[in-house]
Parts: sequence; structure tokens; C-alpha cells
Amino acid sequence: MALPVIIGSVGRIPVGSLTDRYGARPMFTLISLLTIVPVLLVGLFPDSLPVLMIVGVLLGLGGTTFAVGVPAVNAWFPPANRGMALGVFGVGTGGTAIASFTTLPLAAAFGQLAPFLVVSVALVVVAVLAWTLLGDPADRVVPPGSAFHRTVETLRLGRTGSCRCCTR
Repeated sequence: MALPVIIGSVGRIPVGSLTDRYGARPMFTLISLLTIVPVLLVGLFPDSLPVLMIVGVLLGLGGTTFAVGVPAVNAWFPPANRGMALGVFGVGTGGTAIASFTTLPLAAAFGQLAPFLVVSVALVVVAVLAWTLLGDPADRVVPPGSAFHRTVETLRLGRTGSCRCCTR
């Protein structure tokens, strides 16, 4: 149960860096499409512990979308409106709550694979909408240098807790 949460949290670092480099449109689309694979695998192999462990890692990918969405929202909205815009974006986590109420009724009515097919279709819709509707602001600047270099520079800042390995 903890694997998707851990991977989703840690995975936000590289996904955020890739979003800085490539933008929200391709990253949101890619993550949505890639998340379909573990969703379907859970539905197809619900009784296999090894598959569920691997899928648990892969499901964490879906949790990395915050590293894509938050910078995108911040780029499009002025500071006075960002709180509301980020709140609306954050409502997307409600999907987990909706899933907890709909999975069993869907499975009972349409078969064990039905909830996973519904989520997969929803992810395809999100990917299509992201590709179609998302764009980067005209003033978007791709950060220079490698992600590793930028991470080390960030760790050197006093505000980020400056680790000793990076301040020497």
C-alpha cells in the first residue's frame, strides 16, 4: 500500500525536473498514458503478489503529476489568483476518494476488471485533454544546466536546509 505513495513522493523530483525541461503538456500526457499500464495490471493480476509489488511502484507514477501541474498552474495565473487555481487543481486528488466509493459497485455490476477499465479510459481522456489544451506561457524559460547541478545549487541555499555535502 505504501509503495505508490513513496514512489509518487520521491518521483516528483525527477518529474519536476523533466517538466522544467520539456513543459507541462508532454509530461502530463506521458504520465497519464504510462499510468494506464499499472492500472490495467492491477485489474488483470489481482492475486499475484509479485505483480502487485511491481505495480505498486509503477502506480506511484500517477502521484507525480503534482510536479507537473503545480508549475503549470503557477505559470498561468497571477499571484493573486494562484491559491484558488492550485486549490482547484488539487481537487484532482479527489479521484482516490471517488475510487474508494465506486470500485466495489462497479466490479459487482460489470465485473472485476470494470473499475480498472474505467480508470484507464479516464486516463486516456486526461492525456488527450492535456495534449490538446495545455500549453506553456510565452515567457516560459527552460532552466539552464543539468537537473543534478540545479539540485545541488538548491541544496546550497540556506532556505533549503543546506546539507553539508553541498556546502563544502
